[in-house]
Amino acid sequence: MYRREKISIKEKQQIAKKAVELIRNGDMIFLDTSTTNIELAKEIIKRELQITVVSCMLDIAELFTTTKNVNFILLGGQFNRSQNGFLGELTRQMMENFRFDISFMGVVGANLYDNAIMTYVPEDGIMKHNAVKKSSKCYLMMESHKFDFKANYVYATFDDVDGVICEDGLSKEIQDKLETYQTKII
Repeated sequence: MYRREKISIKEKQQIAKKAVELIRNGDMIFLDTSTTNIELAKEIIKRELQITVVSCMLDIAELFTTTKNVNFILLGGQFNRSQNGFLGELTRQMMENFRFDISFMGVVGANLYDNAIMTYVPEDGIMKHNAVKKSSKCYLMMESHKFDFKANYVYATFDDVDGVICEDGLSKEIQDKLETYQTKII
């Protein structure tokens, strides 16, 4: 996790600054096991938002121990070291009765032509898929280079999400393709 957390840090911070603008006091949001969501958690704390955050990632849980503004709920289950969070059937069961105003989802890779949003770990993908389905709005948090990267487990399509939050620099081709899916670019 430490190594992933340090990769593309400036881009992740840019993405987090855009994402936090979508959150309103009183919202219930879901942050998945994503290093970009660690940066979003930091922004939420800086802005002193009064919201409820649900996550299954330990790094995110640790950040929210420093603030009283956020009602934080940690989903448990089987611990996955590579994700530094809880995944699997127990986590999915704990998520079952929640409904989220917004979910912010990490992405390993995305293929616009196959209409596929991907991750590596199937249990992570199942958790992400459930969060997407339980959210009024869902945004992908991803650096633009991930449009050219493939992983092995598809957890959603672009039809399932409301928007993509990227740092600057999406090509006209990517923008046009996202428009065909009616996926907002932030």
